[in-house]
This record gives sequence, C-alpha cells and structure tokens, in this order.
Amino acid sequence: MSFKDLIPWYQRHQRQLPFRQTTSPYDIWVAEIMLQQTQVATMLPYYERFLKRFDSIQTLAKASFEEVLPYVTGMGYYRRFKLMHQASKVIMTLHEGMFPNTYEAVRALPGIGDYTAGAIMSTAFKKPYSALDGNVMRVLTRIYSIDDDIRKPSTVKKLNTLNQSLMIQDAPDLYTHAMMELGATICKPTQPKCEACPLQDICQSYANQTQRAYPFKSQLVPKKHIKYMTCIIYDLHHQYVLKKETQSLFEGMYLFLQVESESVHYTMEWLLEQGIEVDYDQYLTTVKHVFTHQIWDMEVHLFKLKSMRQTSFFLATKVDPKFNMMPNAHSKINKFLKQ
Repeated sequence: MSFKDLIPWYQRHQRQLPFRQTTSPYDIWVAEIMLQQTQVATMLPYYERFLKRFDSIQTLAKASFEEVLPYVTGMGYYRRFKLMHQASKVIMTLHEGMFPNTYEAVRALPGIGDYTAGAIMSTAFKKPYSALDGNVMRVLTRIYSIDDDIRKPSTVKKLNTLNQSLMIQDAPDLYTHAMMELGATICKPTQPKCEACPLQDICQSYANQTQRAYPFKSQLVPKKHIKYMTCIIYDLHHQYVLKKETQSLFEGMYLFLQVESESVHYTMEWLLEQGIEVDYDQYLTTVKHVFTHQIWDMEVHLFKLKSMRQTSFFLATKVDPKFNMMPNAHSKINKFLKQ
C-alpha cells in the first residue's frame, strides 16, 4: 500500500459534502472559514443559509457586517467572519472581484493562513499545495511515529513539508480531501478504525500498537477564569438594555452589560458610572461559557431600569433582531427571559 491507495478509498467512502462537490474558490473559502473550530454537522446548515444569502464575493462585499452577522451567529469565534468580510472587500479592490488564483495572493487575504490557502489552492485550483490541519497532522504522526510536539511551529513546518512531499501531483484536490477524510472518519483521535484504514500496512503506530501516543501535544496553559456579574436590565415594556460591542472578540455583536464583580452593590455603582440607574430585582441564574483561552462564570441578575442617560446603549425586546446577533455566551441567557 502507498498514499496513492488513498484516492480509490476516498472515491468509494467519501461523505457527500456540498463543499467537496464544487471547485468554486468562493464556496470552498466560506466552507474552510466556517469549519475552523466547528464540526461539519454543526457547520452545514449555516453554510447553506449563508451561500443562499451571500452567493458571491460581490454580494458579500456589498453587505455590511451587521447584515452578515445573523447568518453566522451561534458559530462562535466571530473574528474569523469579520476578517472574511474584510477579505471580500480586498478581493473587490485588488482583484476586480475575482478570487485570486496564486498561493501568495490567497495567503495575503485577511484571515487566511497557511492551511486555508493550501486547501483553497489544492481543492479549488488543483494546484499541489499542502493543506495541513489537525486531521492530517494526526494521520502523519501516526504513520511515521513522529514524536515532536505539534504545538511547536517547527513541528508544524516539518509536517507541512512532509505532507507537501506526499502530495499526488496529478490529483492534489483528491489527495487533500482524502487525507482530511481519513483523519475525520478513520484515524480518529480516540478509537481509530485501523482495520478499515487504506494505509494500515505502512502505519508504524499501528504496527507497534501505539496509536494513542500520537500526535504528541504539550499541555496548554490553564484557561483564565473570569467572574462576571451579568446585568439583565429591563423596563416596563419588557425591553432589555444591550450594548453593541466594539472590541475585536465580539465586534458588531450585542451583549448584556457585565462587569468583573461578585457584589451587587459594586455593580449598581458601576452601572451608575455608565449612566444607568437601576433598582435591584433578583438573582436569575449562573451560566458558564468556555472559550479557547478563558472561561466566563456569569452570575446573572435582574435589574429594573429607572433611567438611562447613555445613548450608546440600546433598548430591545426579545423579538428584536439584535437578540439574534449575540455571542453564544449571552444567547444562553435568553431562555430565562420574558418575551
């Protein structure tokens, strides 16, 4: 067996996924951005709705980010979509609305790294560029018993070079798809299906029964815990006070007000500093949300609005579209609120 055996295996066993049935660089780009930190099953409904609304680079570039946001709300990691929107405008300006077809130009677009550029070049343009994602790294480290820490850039570079050397030159698209499919469906992180693997005969970790040892990944620094008091401030008309975020993590999205605090008294003083006077109502719930590098512990309290002097905040009922433009962390709170 050799890596060429991947192609017939893939053609027989591939999942029928819409972004694999196209060579449109735009459609493939959208898929790759959506698949970052997101499972295929979760991503597909968003992908179909997104392409129905934004069917071209031109349509995406003409829209405001506020128009784009509702179509990706719920997926998390929103900065990727902000960068994708920026990249569409760059393509309109620098490439006359045509998706660039060279690796250097694709790699230069906002939000596109080595993996995404390689995936687009190999699957959309059928040019032999390595697309090294977590699935591919797992396959390679197991086959060759590579012990290096995959968190280190030097290891990633080494694996990328190896993947490039294995690329099937006359079918780079099929090679890229096959390697990803192998990692996703056969060479899984736990309980790999080695008996069904087309590369079983050349896999060193299978021969030594050391599959669980690969890939080696050093431990991350523990995530930072942040304790927030999250303020659900409402008026007599069941409108809630929201703020439009300007920081990069949730830029353009709407959040409830919150402050690092475990004291209701301190929180009410902080709200006064923001121009909001409230009466305390009651404790509502506690919600935890885990991000890549931090964990939010949100103690959620209800407050009755007395006055609001700041024009930078918004009053909105739950049927307002702003409630569909919240990050997951705060969307979790919505089910506890009155209509």
